[in-house]
Amino acid sequence: MPEKVLESKYLRLEQIIAEMQRVIVAYSGGVDSTLLLYTANKVLGDNCIGVMGLSPTVARHEFLDAMQIAQSISARVDVIETNEMDNPGYVTNDRMRCFHCKYELFSTMINYAHEKEIRYILDGNNYDDLSDFRPGRDAAKQLNIRSPFVETAFTKTEIREMARHFGLMNWNKPAQPCLASRMAYGQRIDPNILDKIANAERYLNDRGFKIVRVRYLGTRVSVEVGPHEIDRLFDPAQQRVIMTKFNSLGFPEVVFDKEGYRPGKMNRKTSIK
Repeated sequence: MPEKVLESKYLRLEQIIAEMQRVIVAYSGGVDSTLLLYTANKVLGDNCIGVMGLSPTVARHEFLDAMQIAQSISARVDVIETNEMDNPGYVTNDRMRCFHCKYELFSTMINYAHEKEIRYILDGNNYDDLSDFRPGRDAAKQLNIRSPFVETAFTKTEIREMARHFGLMNWNKPAQPCLASRMAYGQRIDPNILDKIANAERYLNDRGFKIVRVRYLGTRVSVEVGPHEIDRLFDPAQQRVIMTKFNSLGFPEVVFDKEGYRPGKMNRKTSIK
């Protein structure tokens, strides 16, 4: 077990979950929700159900990876379809987009929980998320979704450390928010564009880039990779190949971001140059 402070936090996490007796875990396949699902499954067994929302904002390969990860920890995960695309407030893609998305997701999960007669729904928000612009967190609070990692002050680094300790296969997986987060505010959410973005990012992954974002800025897309991968991205031959592929996907103008990937970049007041 890691250091005493972290061990104490984790024991408190287990205690909180045990006190709930029956829970649903909002699962995405990311390291946060995976550790939460793993722990709840360990503590409650069949009284824990993971639930994953499926919509055009979830890349197909991410969905398949998430189900494989759940299988690796022997956790039950049910899939529900969400309909945020039917909400004009979501599709117009203003700065409250994530609120509308999470409200739809959690409302659908509440209906599912009522059917199963389960009182508590848990999400993987962590203590670090409190310092970021997270409208989805407001939706969770409005709908009384519990965030055990916030309640126990677990940071992202500590979650990764615990996930590594327990041998979770995605302990070092880069964060992978929904595809709509790639679209600049004010650009209308379009499932066809989301699908193109998913294919473009998958192509970059297949070329060996670990951390990738393809930002849709209306007249162009901006390619970001992890800071340690920027030099390889700026190889002229590499860029020519990427541009050819992206053009074939329907992105006629491609720019390469010299700064590299930074969390929350789309929340900046100015556009990416």
